[in-house]
Amino acid sequence: MPQKDDSASSRFLAFWSSLPGVLTGIAAVLAAGATLAALFTGGDDEPESDAGAPVAAAIEPGTVPGAGDDDCFTRYFKGIPEYRLGTIEAGAYDDVLSASEAKAGPIGLTFTDFGKLIGGMRFAYFPKNLFFKIESFVDGQCRPVEDYENPLGGDKHNWQDSSVVRVRLGGRFYDVTPNGGGSIVRVSFLSVAP
Repeated sequence: MPQKDDSASSRFLAFWSSLPGVLTGIAAVLAAGATLAALFTGGDDEPESDAGAPVAAAIEPGTVPGAGDDDCFTRYFKGIPEYRLGTIEAGAYDDVLSASEAKAGPIGLTFTDFGKLIGGMRFAYFPKNLFFKIESFVDGQCRPVEDYENPLGGDKHNWQDSSVVRVRLGGRFYDVTPNGGGSIVRVSFLSVAP
């Protein structure tokens, strides 16, 4: 029968009764308490701004800036997978779909200007033909917007790759331009003079 090593258990007890052992125990209890507190309160990862400057917060996939859990955009984008939803600030672009994501199918975008939600659109991409088809535009309250056109003429719902669709949102005009010719699908959103 093996003999019990009393020296190992005495070293274990000696450590926990020493100052380093006590401090280690206190640190473990504090860390566990902080973890539980963050878990139950949800934490607050909101960045602080310096001198009143606006801070751009990261937008999680499938969420819409300034909208609650049961907002109109959740209903508007129903049926579109979260990875196919994006948000674009005026003057910028969004890589809506990465190289590893399926290109064909519905896509949903929301549009912001100075961080204010001003509208959204549903459209589909047909990569074989480098062609987009617009289902609809809505304003910031999800009301239908029909004031959009292809400046070159033709059916306003048909949107060729790298062509512009001009839409009026919140009293201003914006050009929305897709690019699906490469390995990603990118859409730009620019404010323009009428």
